[in-house]
Amino acid sequence: MIKKIEIGKQKLFDGDEEKCLEEIFELEYQKIKLTDFYNNPLRNLKKEIDEESFNAIIQESKFSLVNSFIEKYTSEDGLEVNYLKNHNLIYLFSYGEYQAGRYLLFLENIWHYSAKKKMDKEKFISKIQSHKRCSYIYSENERNENTGLIQVWLYNGQIILTWEESPAGLQYDESTYSRDEVHNFNSFEELNTFFNDYNLSYSNFSS
Repeated sequence: MIKKIEIGKQKLFDGDEEKCLEEIFELEYQKIKLTDFYNNPLRNLKKEIDEESFNAIIQESKFSLVNSFIEKYTSEDGLEVNYLKNHNLIYLFSYGEYQAGRYLLFLENIWHYSAKKKMDKEKFISKIQSHKRCSYIYSENERNENTGLIQVWLYNGQIILTWEESPAGLQYDESTYSRDEVHNFNSFEELNTFFNDYNLSYSNFSS
């Protein structure tokens, strides 16, 4: 989950690059230097947050992707965007030579990021009790040579589990199914026993 902190874009520096390297900037009770984020191009943030959150940052900030050999994102001023991640806060800066010998540094915005909690038994049960469906789609060679779909939901006080499995690419041809099962459980303890018997992990499910 990601949320933009409501602060305006701030110009932090305008002048010679050597002087910028000497500056210390105080932002949200943090002391930050250019060297703290200079080697952190925005593309590297993809490795630290989920894709949906990354795309939200790009769209909301109106950054542009420069289609060069090395992926680079620029601000509306045409300056390259870098980032600094400090715990749950992501600081986005744009920096570069705006005119000959004139370097600009902006704080573009700050985001609060919290990683999505992976599915566990407690979260799974909560989802089902809230009448949401949990699904696990597995690909070829993940469990065996086939692909499959397992779904769990609540209906009339019972826990329903369906399991369909077929060769890759033939999921719409029921005649090829190696599994086409419906299971009913009266309790989550019964469901948990089934999961253990078939080596199913709650973390594989999503809702």
